[in-house]
Amino acid sequence: MTEEIMLLIVADLKNSVSKSDKEKLNSWVEESSVNAQEYYEIRVAWEKSGKVKTLVSINLDEEWVLLKEKLIPSRRINWSQWAVAASVAMLIGFSSVFYFSKNSDGLTEFTNVEYISETGKKTISLADGTIVNLNTNSALTIAQNFGEKTRTVKLNGEAFFNVAKNPNVPFVVITDKAKTKVLGTAFNINTSSKTTKIQVEHGKVSFSGQKNSLILEKEMSAESDENGMVTRGVYDINNFAWRTGVLKFKNKPLNEVINTIQIHFGVFIASKENLSDYKLTATFDNLKIENVLAEISLIHQLQYEKTAQGFIIKKK
Repeated sequence: MTEEIMLLIVADLKNSVSKSDKEKLNSWVEESSVNAQEYYEIRVAWEKSGKVKTLVSINLDEEWVLLKEKLIPSRRINWSQWAVAASVAMLIGFSSVFYFSKNSDGLTEFTNVEYISETGKKTISLADGTIVNLNTNSALTIAQNFGEKTRTVKLNGEAFFNVAKNPNVPFVVITDKAKTKVLGTAFNINTSSKTTKIQVEHGKVSFSGQKNSLILEKEMSAESDENGMVTRGVYDINNFAWRTGVLKFKNKPLNEVINTIQIHFGVFIASKENLSDYKLTATFDNLKIENVLAEISLIHQLQYEKTAQGFIIKKK
């Protein structure tokens, strides 16, 4: 790591980095797996430093000097490596919280990292090579022993996982209502306080609730209810649309199409017509909602208007 990168990391931790420097820092983190791997190696080393007793939270917006003062060790530390470890999670543009804990010797060690996307979708590169696309208003927490016997994470909200293959270390996603275990695959999970839904793009996963489990393969889906019962669901390519921006419909009743569009765009769409009488086959590739409604209206001789509540569809 160069001195320039070190200075950028310090500026970033102080929340004083410029836009251009932020982009340069992002590029450095993303240019190789080696840079990201430093973070993982530092975490494992500190996890082995002793037994956890007291948990304290450190805000990354604090001054780098203050961070050093909070982590006064009894042995020599490579502070440039700590800067990398502290900055990896925030360089891509999402909120992160680092947790540290004190062991019996008074040393401070790394335990968990939480990635939070409050206002927009975020992409996370984990140390094992797994890529996670985190949807808005979602959070992903990495277990302190990630990469040892398992690669365990906890999800609140929605995320798409493209898991790096490692037959010796399973990748595990924990939610309130289910557990998903894989070796290498790609899948989407959407979790709430009552249910967890999963949809597999490719590969194979074990999806478990409190009462039963299912093995899912390519283009399969399932759901765990609030009682922990897992049942098979209907695979819908549009469940990936929050990440891809692509909506696809094949001979679908228009009322179902509109419901999907409402969820995707987060808007209310009313209608004065019986939309179930209409069928739609179309693909909308990263279009604005006005363009989507315009194409639907053109196909079925309808029209739409913007209202204070959202939109309304009616006959011409």
